[in-house]
Amino acid sequence: MEGRKKRSFEMPTPEEFAMLESEIKAVSPATGSESQVVSPATGMAAAESFAETLSDSKRSRPRAIRIDQRTLEDLFAQESTFTHSASSSSAANLGSTAVAEERIAFTNTQWVPSMRRTAPAQSLTTMGSQPRPAVIPPISSAPAPDISRRLKKSDVKKGNIGEDSGAINTVTKHQFKKPIVGSNVGYFKAEPPKEGHLGNAAYGIGIRAPDLRASSRSVATSLTDEMLGLNVAARTRFFQYGGQDGTVSEAAPGMSLVKGDVQTSGFSYDHDYRHKETQKGMNRLQWLDALTGQVDRHGGNIYIDPVTGKVTGIDHDASFGSKYSQTFDSNGLRDTQGHNRGLPQMIDAETAAKFRGLNWEEMEQAYRKTRLSDAEIENTRVRLEAIRAHINTLADNQMIIGARDAEGRYTGRYKDWGSDTYHAEMANAENSYLGINATMRDENRGIPGKVVPPEVPSKTFSSFLRK
Repeated sequence: MEGRKKRSFEMPTPEEFAMLESEIKAVSPATGSESQVVSPATGMAAAESFAETLSDSKRSRPRAIRIDQRTLEDLFAQESTFTHSASSSSAANLGSTAVAEERIAFTNTQWVPSMRRTAPAQSLTTMGSQPRPAVIPPISSAPAPDISRRLKKSDVKKGNIGEDSGAINTVTKHQFKKPIVGSNVGYFKAEPPKEGHLGNAAYGIGIRAPDLRASSRSVATSLTDEMLGLNVAARTRFFQYGGQDGTVSEAAPGMSLVKGDVQTSGFSYDHDYRHKETQKGMNRLQWLDALTGQVDRHGGNIYIDPVTGKVTGIDHDASFGSKYSQTFDSNGLRDTQGHNRGLPQMIDAETAAKFRGLNWEEMEQAYRKTRLSDAEIENTRVRLEAIRAHINTLADNQMIIGARDAEGRYTGRYKDWGSDTYHAEMANAENSYLGINATMRDENRGIPGKVVPPEVPSKTFSSFLRK
């Protein structure tokens, strides 16, 4: 017996989306509310009517349709990128859908003319008038590391085995007898002279001579990263060497994002910003800098490991200013010089849980051991509250990556870091560490700096309910 020919499945065109929308409107007229609720029976009838209309008016034989790679539940729960396979077999990217306030969730459903291959009607559920709330249990912060012991020359096995010139002073490389901050190799940075200057951005947030305390700010940043468990800042401890007080920081793996001044004779390294770990790391570093009030983050002090994609920020001096709360603007926590990109427009569920679970009382005690002032600590508390409020807003807008509801279903637009999140970051590059640095890299390679997301079709699945 000759085997039945396997049907190919294709994505509906924008015109077909419009046809399906009209079928839903015909089967289930608007209820008078702002958003239209579509029942399981309504959705099934509309889909069947749509398929029959499609078969009669456009095809000589029925065509089977489905969403490739994701169930329809995932489609409505997160922003997805579609690919439409036209009859010519050419693919045209149709862009990302917006998530409606009311969504229909299809579970393992394929749309076919006869509906014989469609999952049972009970698989079709209405999400209700409000998005499903994400359940993100707080992750408790780690205990503060012990910074009471100041490392000295007696801890060094080999001193001055290399150096690098910083903006303020020279950083010297040392090998220690025992691992100190994750490695037995670290870089010593002497405390700047009292008459020193950490730059205009630092000056603008209250870091001014003669009370620079750059070492305190660097160690406090490391403590913050360690207690949050973000693992994106070079571990830093107080260190006294050659009669000078300062800090020692672990060596960051990989290469910096840029070398020199990219506007003149410098260049950008060709890092893979699409890498999952790089996207997550750049996003976490931006959240960390928002909390610590870092105002001098740039491509020269961000390192990426080309093998693992791990991101590490170094050089934490320009942080924890006493006047930082005065530089807020409508776009979030942005400094006066524009080095800080503001609050990110997305966050993964694990990072959100870490910020929600941060124990402020323990953090405050740890900060006092670094000699931060009362005003600097209080401004950090204010920033933490702003961050938590912003995370709540992101949750309301389904912008928490990988978030799930109480039943384990995804509630965000994105399930994980990937191609969709990369395009979202690039579409909002000015507010994103990843976006702004990837743009500079592309400009350095002669690629147009602004990556525009693909055009969104006028009729998408989520537009059914946006009446």
